[in-house]
Amino acid sequence: MAATHYMWEEFRGPVAPGYALHHICGKRNCVRPAHLELVPHAEHLIHHARKRRVRFSPEEWDKRRKARQRANAKKEYLKMKAKGLRRAKRRMPDGTDIDGWVPLTAGKSAVYDHLFQRWLRKNGTEDVP
Repeated sequence: MAATHYMWEEFRGPVAPGYALHHICGKRNCVRPAHLELVPHAEHLIHHARKRRVRFSPEEWDKRRKARQRANAKKEYLKMKAKGLRRAKRRMPDGTDIDGWVPLTAGKSAVYDHLFQRWLRKNGTEDVP
């Protein structure tokens, strides 16, 4: 955890998702809570773009983030495929969807059994034969 985040959380509480800490004083190594403000991430990028620290607009950052997520998902898929696994998704009795990695050779009933057992463990329900 960065020192600025630690100091903010120590004195002001947690940093909300989608928000960033902005140094009002402009010194990135400053950890004084009085010199920090919580701003939406897009606004924080605009502050830095004005100082020429950021080359991209918030839309460009969003596009790059999504591309990185797709690349990471593909990398995970290829890694699991090499291990002989595939992604499966099934609807459980309570209407929730659960997904996970199952063996490539597993048939439909084996996939459902595997995911159903995971769902039982997740919900703290005892395994019913």
